[in-house]
Amino acid sequence: MLKLYSKILNTNFFKKASIYWTNLIGSSSVFSLETRIFHSISVCLIIMLCFYIPYNLYAGLYIASISALLISLFFFHQYYYSRFHNKRHNNTLFGLIGILIFGVNYFTNSGINGSTDLIWPVYLLLLFAISPYQQHFRWLIIFLLCFLLLHTVEYFYPHFVRHPFNEGKGQFIDRITVFPIPAIAIYIIIRFIRRSYDSERKAAHEKAIAIELSKEQIQLQKNQLEQSNNEKNKLMSII
Repeated sequence: MLKLYSKILNTNFFKKASIYWTNLIGSSSVFSLETRIFHSISVCLIIMLCFYIPYNLYAGLYIASISALLISLFFFHQYYYSRFHNKRHNNTLFGLIGILIFGVNYFTNSGINGSTDLIWPVYLLLLFAISPYQQHFRWLIIFLLCFLLLHTVEYFYPHFVRHPFNEGKGQFIDRITVFPIPAIAIYIIIRFIRRSYDSERKAAHEKAIAIELSKEQIQLQKNQLEQSNNEKNKLMSII
């Protein structure tokens, strides 16, 4: 009895959570796949950054904290107007602000020895997921050039880079606190793309079955009509 009650509670919890999540990201009948991915990433990042900002302040990473605050405000602004005012997010602004914030954060957070490089690829993946196909190659070139430029500047001018934490414990904490952001973002993006693919494949399969059943029904009606005509011809020949 206790197990049954626990199962019912879990079912109701996940059902309510699913409904609440759908309300946050929007229905598939109203919003495109790209927009729903953007909504999902925005909600998750805003929640995570709410913990990441005070942590950076506590650790003395003030620039990183400001960067996280700016990113969360930007995501909230884009999410709010996209979800509740049906105003599509700005792909160009989204890409450029990411480059600017991560570029500044790169030099203030230990450069190549910091954790900023972990975020660049997943941010580009997110940009691919929420932007039209014709923009993908352009953004790929832009991000590669910016990434190469930042590392080249650091190589020739290493004094531009600030090191807010020591090697060892500082780097350890920095990495383990930043890694969940790209990991969760990748999970959400791949999950949405996979679910969309599975739904389209299921719809195509059901459509193929319906067409096959329709063909069989038409063939059956044709056979019945031919049989009826044959019987009619036999009757007329007897008469």
